[in-house]
Amino acid sequence: MEIRKLFRVEAAQHVVRNATSFRCSHSVHNHGVQIELFFKSDRLDNAQMVCDFGILKGVVGKFIDSFDHCMAFWCKDDPEYIRDMQKWNDRWIILPVNPTAEALSIYLCAAVNYLISKVKFANGEGNVYCSRVIYHETSTGYAEATKDDVDLLPDAIGETEFSDGVVSDWTEELVGIMFGNKSFIENKAPKPQVKL
Repeated sequence: MEIRKLFRVEAAQHVVRNATSFRCSHSVHNHGVQIELFFKSDRLDNAQMVCDFGILKGVVGKFIDSFDHCMAFWCKDDPEYIRDMQKWNDRWIILPVNPTAEALSIYLCAAVNYLISKVKFANGEGNVYCSRVIYHETSTGYAEATKDDVDLLPDAIGETEFSDGVVSDWTEELVGIMFGNKSFIENKAPKPQVKL
């Protein structure tokens, strides 16, 4: 069983270094991005769902929203360029990957699985995980990464730097998970309405 949750962000993009296209590799640009997250589980929960979308909209949705109206940089880019752009932007992220659709789909798959691993489910959920991410960079082009593709890039989540402007929009739970102050997010078990 697989479910899908769609998120949209207006990604104030970046220069994609080493790209064949001169426009991508030499000009700051943006994309109206759609991010599809797919989730699987080895069983359905007490409500006969893979996972309640409300849980996904919480911590996962807030993390995805980090990329909305946000400059994303590759940590290997010119430090002067990064400093100049940071000076004029409240919201920025320094990534350990080149901000291509391919790398971002892999990065997001790893990050979402990290976040899901920190959720303490309480309604009989099984082994819930993000099975794949489709990162629609434009209306005509996308990259798709599966959980197995995560090995193509280094473990990146701990090497990501988020601006105060991004972090200020996070929930207390997300801040705790991302900065190591909290080991899990606890969901309260719902009161049963039907005998199982």
